Amino acid sequence: MDNLLTPEQAAIELFGDFGHGNRKKMYRWLARNTLAPHEEMTGQPILRDGRRYLIPRAIIKAVKGEAV
Repeated sequence: MDNLLTPEQAAIELFGDFGHGNRKKMYRWLARNTLAPHEEMTGQPILRDGRRYLIPRAIIKAVKGEAV
């Protein structure tokens, strides 16, 4: 489970905190499939189970521009 992040963990890695604005931004990105190009690039899908999301660390690294 180390390679899967919750939206809170992903937001902290991307934005530095999980305050109100960054929380809303992360869930908005998930709802609007903003990370879909990174899913295709890494070949790892974002998992959704009901209202819960699990985001592969590779996608977060790709968004940050780090080598996958």
